[in-house]
Amino acid sequence: MKWSHFPSKKVVDLSDSMFVRNSILALMICSVPIASASAQALSQDTLQSQVESLRSGKIQDTTRPESKLQWSLINLQTSLGLVQLKINHTQAPKTAQNFVDYAQSGFYNGTIFHRVISNFMVQGGGFNPNMQEKPTRSPIVNESNNNLKNVRGSIAMARTNNPNSATSQFFINLRDNPNLDATSQRPGYAVFGHVSHGMDVIDKMAQQRTGLAFGHHDVPTTVIMIESATVGTVGKNPKSTANNALKPLRDVKHYYELIADRVRTFIQKP
Repeated sequence: MKWSHFPSKKVVDLSDSMFVRNSILALMICSVPIASASAQALSQDTLQSQVESLRSGKIQDTTRPESKLQWSLINLQTSLGLVQLKINHTQAPKTAQNFVDYAQSGFYNGTIFHRVISNFMVQGGGFNPNMQEKPTRSPIVNESNNNLKNVRGSIAMARTNNPNSATSQFFINLRDNPNLDATSQRPGYAVFGHVSHGMDVIDKMAQQRTGLAFGHHDVPTTVIMIESATVGTVGKNPKSTANNALKPLRDVKHYYELIADRVRTFIQKP
């Protein structure tokens, strides 16, 4: 059987916006598996949230979309090395903001880790090297009933026997300390973040000799200084936070460049 005609080679007019639009739509549908993860995480709301997070110093943890945790990233530069903290604004909002406010104001700069108990915790954020306590703002409400536990590497607020007496002082747990957690019978010590880098520095603090100084026990004989506390950067590369937060924007660009290449290939095929 002989066909009466054959399909001729079609010349596509690139000015035909309807054709191009439909081609892009079809290819986007076909390309969903290629960038499904990016497409899922790159809604307009997500991108706007990333921009706002950069401006505020808070970064949204997109690895846990179900909880949409908000974190601040704090660098404690100490005389023994750098300690990086992730501060949890979602589960301890008042405590986290209190800590960030003190850090941003420069309050912690020049303070010391004044209490170190091996295999328990290290405490700082309230005294200068002469063991003089710095004046603080008003105490904050206790947020220990927030499901954050006093485990190794967690950071919590120090306080007196009054649950709502915490101001600037904090401690970092050297081990799991469940006895510091809240129970149904009593409040605990409010955890509001954890060490994300530099736990080896904290362990080094725990190895320092301690003694009695100015009427206080467990004071390191060699001063452990907080030289600076800065908000919103990661490690020694201030650009890394911005790069991580803006990664979805780069993913979008790459995704649509891939789509455009496929459209051009489709159009140019005989």
